[in-house]
Amino acid sequence: MLNIPSEQTLWKTAAIGFGLIVGVAVVFVMQYLNLLLYPVPDSVDLNHQEEYVNFIYSNHAYLLGIIISNAAGSLVAGGLAKIIRHDLTNFHSFIAGFILMALGYINYFMISHPGWFLFLSLFAYIPFTWLGFVIVDKRLRN
Repeated sequence: MLNIPSEQTLWKTAAIGFGLIVGVAVVFVMQYLNLLLYPVPDSVDLNHQEEYVNFIYSNHAYLLGIIISNAAGSLVAGGLAKIIRHDLTNFHSFIAGFILMALGYINYFMISHPGWFLFLSLFAYIPFTWLGFVIVDKRLRN
């Protein structure tokens, strides 16, 4: 027999999904702004991975901008999911953070990034998704 999830489970999943969609949009917008602040020089051919990797390794401010954009997107994803569905728990925010982290790390491993960047990125996803959840949760309780 087919096991159909409850309506409550579907709404929780939809809230997390919508939070993720908006969170990813925030990341894209902020990373676009990061590229405006720290543009890739015309001398770097983006079709040659090694040139882009050299740009990444030599541009620490650009990498910090990426970490900040990922943290902001995670914060929005966790907070928005909680706004949409008030009965979400901390566990749900960890799910959203883990999904965002998996998406980010897929990108990081496609193109080489410095070790310090990979380490700091760990603190940009799950903790900030949880923080967004907690901020909204406290506001909803007041």
